[in-house]
Order: sequence, then C-alpha cells, then structure tokens
Amino acid sequence: MQNSLVNDIEQELYDIVLVDDEDDILDTIGPFLKARYKVATFKDGSRAIQFIRQNKVKLLITDLRMPGLNGFMLIDEARLLNDSLKIILISGFIDTNSKEERDLYRKYTPWCLSKPFSLSDIGKLVDGVLTK
Repeated sequence: MQNSLVNDIEQELYDIVLVDDEDDILDTIGPFLKARYKVATFKDGSRAIQFIRQNKVKLLITDLRMPGLNGFMLIDEARLLNDSLKIILISGFIDTNSKEERDLYRKYTPWCLSKPFSLSDIGKLVDGVLTK
C-alpha cells in the first residue's frame, strides 16, 4: 500500500521525475523522455522532493552526486512519500566492479546507469522499468 502525505485527489500523475545538477543531462534526456512520457525535471533534490510531495510519480531518475541533497538522500526522502516509487540511479561514479558499491546501489534500486550512456540505453531501461 502506498504512503501518501497529500490527498490523492489533489495530486497530478507524472510518469517520471528526472533530477541532475548537470544542464546537459537535463537538456538532452528531459526532451527525449518527454516525447513518450509526462516528465518533470529538476537541478536539485530539494525541489524534486517538494514536487514529489505534491504529485504522484511512478519513476525517479536521479544522479548520485549533487550539491545539497545527494541522490541517496533524495531517494530516502522520496520513498517516505511514495514507497512504491521506482528508482533509476545515474552517475559518472558508479563502479560495478566493486561488490561493496554494487551492494549499496542494490539497497536503493536494481537499476543503475553509468554516465555517459546513450539515449537508447536510458530509453530501453525506462520503458522496461515502467512496464514492470
């Protein structure tokens, strides 16, 4: 059962919230995903949390290393608001060769992408996650 701190009637449904402090990621991936999904984009985790608090969201795509609220903190707060929220981590610092890092990422989500990645890669992953 989904936790909800806001009345469901007042919430708008969004497929995806994309959070990254890099403009080029938002300017490239945002429009690509918006061609197929309802997407909101944010440069910082605090604004994304405010948005998630006020809207229903199916999928959060977030960078790990951001100033202020990092990706892990963002996920923790977002899951308090929506425990069924699906998560994709994106980062230039994902080390899939390290068992400790893999285990840490899996604590948060089974879906991770290392930067740089192609639009095709993110598109296939998002399509797969949203159809589960």
